[in-house]
This record gives sequence, structure tokens and C-alpha cells, in this order.
Amino acid sequence: MGEIRTTRTLLGNPNNLPPRATITTWGLGSDVEWRPLTWYGARGEFFVGEGLGEYNGGVLQSYNSSTFADVRTAGGFGEVFAYFTEKFHVHSGYGIDNPLDRDLAVTQINRNETYFVNFVYDFSPTVQLGLEVDYRRTDYTQFQQDALLDSDALIVASRFLWSF
Repeated sequence: MGEIRTTRTLLGNPNNLPPRATITTWGLGSDVEWRPLTWYGARGEFFVGEGLGEYNGGVLQSYNSSTFADVRTAGGFGEVFAYFTEKFHVHSGYGIDNPLDRDLAVTQINRNETYFVNFVYDFSPTVQLGLEVDYRRTDYTQFQQDALLDSDALIVASRFLWSF
């Protein structure tokens, strides 16, 4: 819970905004993990709040860029995981970040979704290899849908983790 200060841009002031505004920020979240067996389980997170862009909520948007009003948002993720051996495990799930549409300017993002699957192999306690496949979708406000089209992407990424 707190406040963020922001200033208008130097590129003009079409809405006659004050030179500076204070954005209220607060959030409430919950994490849960359920592991009925030692090798299988599920975990998730839910959050709701306002002005959460600085905390990676609201699709990184704390305020309406046209009015400086706070952006309210809700979202979370859920995944299931399975450790098939001590070294090989798979995680699959879905995440969403969904700011309240009426809080956004016509140039802002109104929804982000991700479907993912991770294949991970732990060579040792300090070395890990992985492969991640994601499908990501970003939706824009109606004005932006007409001008820029929504974004969809299939992403494949490898991972090498060395912890020390």
C-alpha cells in the first residue's frame, strides 16, 4: 500500500493535466501450493489491486496515461507440475493479468495471457537445463485493436542455470 508520483510528458498537455499527480497503489494477493504426492502437485497465485504497474501488475500500467487516474487490475497464474525422476520435472500452466478496461486510455494494453510448459533437467544442485514453450496473447483497447492488431506469439526458449 502506498503512493506513486508521476508527471505529465513534455510533448504537450492536451487534457490540461496537472504537472504532477499522485497515484494510489495497493495490492492483495494469495499464493497456494497443493502437493498430494511427493512427485506431483499444483500451485497458483491470485492478486487484485490498484496502481500495480511498478510491481509487474496491470500489464506494467499503474495509471491511465490520459487522465493520470489509477488503474485497477486483477490476475494470477496456476500450474501443475510433476517430478518424473529426481532430476527431470515438467511444469505447465496459465497466467493472466487483466486491468479494468474502463480505467485505461485508448493507447493502453487491456489484457495479457500466457500458456506455458517447462521441461527441466537438474544435472546437479547447481546446474539446470530447461526448455520452455509459451503461447502469449496481448489484447489492446478497442482503438488500438483497429490500428495495431492484437499480439499473439509462440515462443520457444532454452535455459541454462548455474547457481553458486
